[in-house]
Amino acid sequence: MPESLDEYPMIAAKTAQLAGDFLMRDFDKRPELSFREDRHGTILQDRASDEIYRDVLKKEMSQVPVYSEENQSGLEDGLVWVVDSLDGTSNYQMGLPLFSTQICLLRDREPVVSVIYCPALRQIYTAEKDRGAFLNGKRIFAGNVDDIAKAALVQGKGLANINKTAWYLALFGRYVRTVRILGGCTGIDLALLASGSCEMTLNLNSKPYDFAPGVLLAREAGAVVANLKGDPWTVADDSMVAAGPILMPKILEIIRQASTNV
Repeated sequence: MPESLDEYPMIAAKTAQLAGDFLMRDFDKRPELSFREDRHGTILQDRASDEIYRDVLKKEMSQVPVYSEENQSGLEDGLVWVVDSLDGTSNYQMGLPLFSTQICLLRDREPVVSVIYCPALRQIYTAEKDRGAFLNGKRIFAGNVDDIAKAALVQGKGLANINKTAWYLALFGRYVRTVRILGGCTGIDLALLASGSCEMTLNLNSKPYDFAPGVLLAREAGAVVANLKGDPWTVADDSMVAAGPILMPKILEIIRQASTNV
C-alpha cells in the first residue's frame, strides 16, 4: 500500500484509463442488455471492466477494499475504492458516447481522490481534496449564476420511479432556462457542472459509486453538493442536488416550499 495519498491519484488514473480503453474496444458492438432485480441494466462489459479495476487495484494495494456495483461491500473501511466501471450503461449499449468509467477513494467515508474518464469524448476529469478539479490537466471551475432563470439543469433519473422524476422536472422546468437528461451517467452530469457547462444537476435514488467521484469533482470546482434536505451530501444519501453557492439556497427553498405544499 502507498505510504501517502500522493500516490493514489496516479493509480486511480492508470486504472480508469485501462478500463476505459477496454470499453472503447467493444464500443458500437451493441451488447445484450440484461436487468437486475432493482431494474438496473447491465452488460458483459460492466462486469469485465469491473474485473480490470479489481485486478489492478489488488496488485497495487491489496489492503484497500473495492466497493462497486458488482460487489457492494467494504464501504465502512477507513480507506476504500468506490468504482463505477461503466457509468451510463444504456448509452454505451446504444452506441451513444455519453458514458464514463469512474473511481473515487474514500477516506472515512469522505471522497478524497477521484477520476472520471469519458473515453469516447477523450476527456479525463480528476480531483483531489483541497487541490482542485481538472479536465485533461487544465483547472476547471463551476459556474455561479445568481438567477435560476439563467441556469441549465441536467437531471438524472437514477432508480427513481417516473412519477418522482417527473415531479422534479415539472418543479424546476418552470424556473430554469433549459433542461437536459443525458441518460444515467451521473459522473458526466456532475463533470458538466464542475466545468461550467451547466449550472445545476439533480439525481434521484442512485448509489455511492454513481455519486462519489463527481461529488468530489464538483466540490473541488467550487460547487455545493447537498441531499434534497439541504445537508451536505454523504455516501449515506441516495439523491443529490448540486449548484454554485449563490444559486443553491434558492434551489433548496424551491424544494422546501414545494414539498410543504404537497
